[in-house]
Amino acid sequence: RFQTLNFDSSTDTIEEELPIALMMQASEKDDLTWAEARVTSKYHKFREAALKEVQSLEGKDSWEVVKRSSVKGKNVLPSTWALKRKRFPDGRIRKYKARFCVRGDRQIFGLDFDETYAPVVQWSTVRLMLSLSLSLGLKTKQVDYTNAFVQAKIDGEIYCELPQEFLGPDDDGQYVWVKASP
Repeated sequence: RFQTLNFDSSTDTIEEELPIALMMQASEKDDLTWAEARVTSKYHKFREAALKEVQSLEGKDSWEVVKRSSVKGKNVLPSTWALKRKRFPDGRIRKYKARFCVRGDRQIFGLDFDETYAPVVQWSTVRLMLSLSLSLGLKTKQVDYTNAFVQAKIDGEIYCELPQEFLGPDDDGQYVWVKASP
């Protein structure tokens, strides 16, 4: 039997103990591969999230499907899905998230890129900012950029495989040309 939880969504806090059933559910793996998601009872939720991601990317004019013959001599990068169950603090599933990922680690220096730059924050900076906000009584917020990789400018041409489960009519003969977002 589940006990009633007093969940305050504005602060994401729970004022009572968690039921054991929810704690067990929260121990399930939350990061899944596409193959792992396919065998779960909630596959349709991951597929809906992936469809939403594809529609968002297409809405931003992030790519163009091109014929295989037009990419001869170019490095075609594999693609994959990053699937995740996002949870409330009490362990209940809040939403299913899918992100389309291009395997940039398969790029070839000199062919796909000439230089790399990835802005990364140091943990000491994060701790400093949180300490300052706490001592000054400021509120903090978390931001999640949808389709983050298309926010960056792309120099040159990048080609990748079509997203798994979202192949075009001529499955084997098409790739995606990743463009800079407008």
